[in-house]
Amino acid sequence: MAPGGRVSAALLIGAGTMGGRHLQGLAKSRVFDAILVVEPNPEARGKAGALWREVPEGQGKTLRFLDWPELAAEPPPAFALVATTATGRLAILERLLELGIRHLLIEKIAFQCISDYRRAVRAAATASAQVRVNLPMRMVPLFQALRQRLAGQAFAMTVENGDRGLGCNGLHFFDLFSFIAGSEIDRMEVAIDLPPRPSPRGGSLIDFTGRAALKARSAARCDVRFTAGSNRLPAISITAVNFSLTADFAGDKVSASDPRLLDAAFFMPMASRIAHQQAEQILAGTSLLPELADGFALNRLMLDRYNLALAGKAADDLVCPIT
Repeated sequence: MAPGGRVSAALLIGAGTMGGRHLQGLAKSRVFDAILVVEPNPEARGKAGALWREVPEGQGKTLRFLDWPELAAEPPPAFALVATTATGRLAILERLLELGIRHLLIEKIAFQCISDYRRAVRAAATASAQVRVNLPMRMVPLFQALRQRLAGQAFAMTVENGDRGLGCNGLHFFDLFSFIAGSEIDRMEVAIDLPPRPSPRGGSLIDFTGRAALKARSAARCDVRFTAGSNRLPAISITAVNFSLTADFAGDKVSASDPRLLDAAFFMPMASRIAHQQAEQILAGTSLLPELADGFALNRLMLDRYNLALAGKAADDLVCPIT
């Protein structure tokens, strides 16, 4: 690390819609002098460059678009963020590890089948690399305070969401429930609204609305509903003995029986706002985001339930076409 805590470069793989948001977030970093981007699509490169120029903190930093051979000729960046779709992500991760990159953040859905996920966990361990998954609800101070407030208690959590893709985004709330409970999820039931629809991310990807019911080993329970035809933003309600809280992302409104929780910040953790913090915390060893190995059991449970609902079977090598 350079004097003043600065490092030479961060790497972004994929500069599409999601990658462009991450690029704007990385532009705000105080530790990177340059952002390197691997994005083969010329139109996406142009849009990403325009988004970069919208961020004042990007002035004075270098933005460079590279292809893979050019990247291989560079010194390994200190940090890499993989913002592609889940399709082909294992090959990307293995390539980055071969280049010597040891601090990485990957988008969810991390992998579309359990065999790829297992191989990725082993590759990260072999390389002694820290690979974390972008499940940023853990970064919201209100949810960190809730985890402390409800430690050791049974509680019921409900998530009401609009037509925002249970397949793509349900994991945000499954992970948040596990995080607040401080416990692994040991049971999940899923009901998907069929037929699924094509994903806006194209290709053979799909998404769907529906409902998931979860139970943690701590006896906490959670019900997650994504409602077809609804535009509502997520609202989270939690009840326990002598306790209640509602956090609504529509207006970032919080009500709670414990007034101390009202002092904790609550906001939608958008990539354009927090990607620089995620990178800096991963490099500093202070990140709350789950590492690959930590999320294996939850992802296995989710992919199995989705595949059973969509294909009538579950297997480690069965690809669930979500991202």
